Amino acid sequence: MTEGERRSEGRSLPGGKENSFKESLFILKTLTMMQLKEKIDLSYVGNFRKTLFKIIYFLLEFAAVTAICFLLFYFSKLFGVFSLVNDVPVSVVTVVFTFMFLLSVVSSTVSLVRALYFSRDNLVLLTFPARPSLIFLSKIAVFYLYELRKNILFLIPFFFAYGISKGISFLYYPWVLFLFLFVSLLPVLISALLSIPALFVTILLRKVRPLQYALSLAGVGILVFAVLKLIAKIPENIDLVATW
Repeated sequence: MTEGERRSEGRSLPGGKENSFKESLFILKTLTMMQLKEKIDLSYVGNFRKTLFKIIYFLLEFAAVTAICFLLFYFSKLFGVFSLVNDVPVSVVTVVFTFMFLLSVVSSTVSLVRALYFSRDNLVLLTFPARPSLIFLSKIAVFYLYELRKNILFLIPFFFAYGISKGISFLYYPWVLFLFLFVSLLPVLISALLSIPALFVTILLRKVRPLQYALSLAGVGILVFAVLKLIAKIPENIDLVATW
């Protein structure tokens, strides 16, 4: 190979890699949007009036959930539900967040196993000129966006309401928004790691029906036990008039 050919190849490689990277991003975006339409209604995209109405409806929904959470915090402080000093300790927020996080991990794992190994659209996706790794990443991206949407509609208003009830400074609110961009990714990544062992468990449960029924009954029993424990924590006598 002559010196001129080496220089020509050296100039062409970066450009080829760049074009390949852009093409992979385009394929990933296309695959993600195709699957996202099955989870979220995107029919309003491209229509200004529908998009504006969707944004207004979203803001009203966000404000309504924030207001409801704030009222829950307010009355909890008023009646001393969580503390004798009429306050909502941080541990309450931690428990709620931990419960929602674990619920998201379980839900995402179950849904991801179905999407990766049992979904019929995989047959269609594999016919596209895309690497299997891009199809996998597109499913992760879909679950991340869906998880982010769920957090925006509940957990972020929950934390906003807590900040309002505690009188936390303004910088707290943009920090919560920024933080949840990463927090929403954690249950999806954990679910992706758990999807392989969860696949074997799913196959085992499908083969051994009695084990599936036993686990279902155990889950119901644990849920009932947890509800009874929560009911037992409610004070027997709540004098609303005296408290007010």
